[in-house]
Amino acid sequence: MHNPVYQTARQFVLCGIAVIPVVFKDKKPAIKTWKKYQDELPSMDQVATWFRRGEHNYGVVTGWDGLTVLDFDDITEYTRWLFWLGGKDRMSQLVGEMAFRVGTSRGVHVYIRLPQAIQTRKIDKIDIKSKGGYVLGPWSTHPSGAIYEPLRETWVIPRVNALSDILPAGMLLQHTELSKVVNVPVLPVSQSNDPWAIASSPILSGNRDQLIKAIKARYKIEDFFPDRQATSDDKRWYLTRCPFHDDHTPSFWLDLKNQIGDCFACRFEKPLDVINLYARLYGLSNLEAIRVMGREHE
Repeated sequence: MHNPVYQTARQFVLCGIAVIPVVFKDKKPAIKTWKKYQDELPSMDQVATWFRRGEHNYGVVTGWDGLTVLDFDDITEYTRWLFWLGGKDRMSQLVGEMAFRVGTSRGVHVYIRLPQAIQTRKIDKIDIKSKGGYVLGPWSTHPSGAIYEPLRETWVIPRVNALSDILPAGMLLQHTELSKVVNVPVLPVSQSNDPWAIASSPILSGNRDQLIKAIKARYKIEDFFPDRQATSDDKRWYLTRCPFHDDHTPSFWLDLKNQIGDCFACRFEKPLDVINLYARLYGLSNLEAIRVMGREHE
C-alpha cells in the first residue's frame, strides 16, 4: 500500500535530514526524546517503525546543514513575497521559482539552506524555522484535517547566503528577537512602515570603503557584549557567551585590538568584525548590514 508519509519521511533521511514522529492530526512530538534528532539521524529501521503503519504525522527537523523553512501563515503575505522576489537579482528569483515548498492549512512552507542554522524566530506573518525547531512534513495531517501537500515535485532546497537575499532587511531588523547575550544598538531603518517597499530602495550611495571606515570608527565589537570577561592583563582578549547557540559556558572570544570575535563551538569560516557580527545577528548580507549601519553616515 502506498504510504506517502513513510515514503517522504524516508526520503528526508536519505537526504541527510532528520525526521521525528508527530501525533496524528497534531503538531506535538510523539516521542519525548525528539530533541536528540537535532544532532542525530534516525535509522531506516526507526523510520519504518514510526511511519510504515500510517499512524503518525512526522516532523522535519530544521537546522540540519543550515536547513531553514519559511513558514508563511498567510497566503497573501506569501504572494507579496513572490512578487517582491520578482524584482530581485536572478539568484533570488530562482528561490521563488525552484525551492521545494509545501501547502499548509493556511499558507506555505518554503525550504532553503543557509550557510549555518540560525535561531528560530517569528517576523510578522512569517515563522523562520531553523535551529532547534521542526515543521510538519509533507503529507502530514493538520489538526483541521487539511493535508500538507507538496507544491513542487522536485526536491530543490537552494542555498541562500543570507536571509536578506530573500526577505526584506527592514522586516528582519524590526521584528527579530535577539539573544539576551548581546546589546545591539538601535539603528534607523526607514521612515516607511512597509518593509516590502523599503527593500526596493538602492543598496548604497557614496564610497563604500569610506562608509565601512566610518562604521568601524563608530561601533566597537565589545559594546555588543556587556557581560564580557577579560582573559589577559592588557585587556585585549575577552570571553563571553555566544549569541548564536545556547551557550552556558562562555565560548565566544573577542580581540579588541583587531576588533574581531569568533566562537570555539560555531567555528565560522573566519572571525567576525562588527559588520559581520551585526549582519549575522539579523540574518543580513554584509552589504545590507553596511547599508543599515552606515545610513546616518551617507
